[in-house]
Amino acid sequence: MKLFFIGWADINQELVDLVEDLKKRGHEIVYWSRDNKLFEVDKKRFPGTIFHDYIDATTGKPAKGMEENEFSPPGEELLKQLYESESIILTMMDKRYSYLSLAERKHFYYHLVGYWNGILKKFRPDAIIFPDTPHTVYDFIIFSLAKLLLIKTITFNYTWIGDRALLINQYTEGCVELRQAMLTNNINYEISDLPTDLREYYLKQIGQIIENTTPSYVPDYINAFSGINKVFIKLKALWYWVKHPDFFSQLFKSLAKFFKKNLKQEYLEFQEKNLDLNANYVYVPLHYQPECTTSPKGNIFVDQILMIEILSAALPPGWSLYVKEHVTQWLPWGLNYTSARHRGYYEHVAKIKNVKIVPLEISSCDLIKHSKATATVSGTAGWEAVLRSKPALVFGYPWYSDCHGVYSVKSVESCQNIFEKIVNNVIKVEPQKVLNFLFLLDKISTHMYLYQMDQKISKLTPGENKKNILEVLIKEIESNN
Repeated sequence: MKLFFIGWADINQELVDLVEDLKKRGHEIVYWSRDNKLFEVDKKRFPGTIFHDYIDATTGKPAKGMEENEFSPPGEELLKQLYESESIILTMMDKRYSYLSLAERKHFYYHLVGYWNGILKKFRPDAIIFPDTPHTVYDFIIFSLAKLLLIKTITFNYTWIGDRALLINQYTEGCVELRQAMLTNNINYEISDLPTDLREYYLKQIGQIIENTTPSYVPDYINAFSGINKVFIKLKALWYWVKHPDFFSQLFKSLAKFFKKNLKQEYLEFQEKNLDLNANYVYVPLHYQPECTTSPKGNIFVDQILMIEILSAALPPGWSLYVKEHVTQWLPWGLNYTSARHRGYYEHVAKIKNVKIVPLEISSCDLIKHSKATATVSGTAGWEAVLRSKPALVFGYPWYSDCHGVYSVKSVESCQNIFEKIVNNVIKVEPQKVLNFLFLLDKISTHMYLYQMDQKISKLTPGENKKNILEVLIKEIESNN
């Protein structure tokens, strides 16, 4: 088969060896994009493969050997077929291209569509392999075009339950194998049936083992923007602006910020100081943005205010929404207003009917424990809710979508339907069914890592990691579906 690897093997050398093993099985490695900053791939091992540097790909430059204007720009028919993707991508650009105007973003998008449509039609890959749900603009364009051209896409969904991941084809469909297993399962499993890692994880989540249940990536992320790391980030930014021709203008703007309200001050101004955890409420933890969990996994609900407005309109009488900011939101961007948290964002949320802003010091565990339900786009809090026998309303496409107790909602009507069933005790999350899901997850998920963040929590050797990923890729690539 002719294979594309997009964003593959930026960190770990064994993932390069994995690609070579696929080549030895007779597969043709046609196109490969990756970040070359950490280490170079010996291209002699892959004669005939087109390598595309990640930085070049993200800035719209063609791969070496490809002409700048080799492919025709997209026409109206193609762009109409990609309207949904275009809407997602224009917002996705907030992460790396926030400085571009809307007109500039659209033209850059058209440029990328023209290039990648030409590449896919010229080389006609049988499958495209991504390490994660595409969310870096250029890779999401490839992903969207592949769907249109009926090219198989293969990617991974990270559960953040240890180093377990699920192989999927479309993030909107989740893991088909896990869904089918849930539909056909007629066995009730015991906690003792779980492997040691999942058994300990489950007991922690339900409170039988008293230990911090914060997802492993959160403290790592906090550490990356705290202490000495924060100092280095500030110095790096300062050095960038010292060399910048607009230095004095930027310096003036930075000093002016000290005299203006910032994100934290706005949040504190509108938070509810005396929150009643015994009231009837739905817990709504905000996502860190911009990030994959809302773009693309949230689709239109990348706008979390829209989600909150829908929930508010659907609430039963006397109920409230308890909305809490993500613990990491203010770290990489500082307390500056951004497109993801614009001036007046928290004020807007606070003024929505029946909404209360939650102080950050109140733990998510306590908020889930006392809630009637948890609502999220695709966050871990929804999964933690069903583990604690609380219903989860999800607006996006999390990996745990097929678990008992998780309800997909997209409108006021669908939310009202779920809330009515909760009020009338029609909906009750059964721990046994959640336990069954966890058992089946063990059988279908893969112990693996693709990034440094998940490598830190994995006990696999590089050889074991390569073996595990290779096995699931071979099974998927060489299957007849």
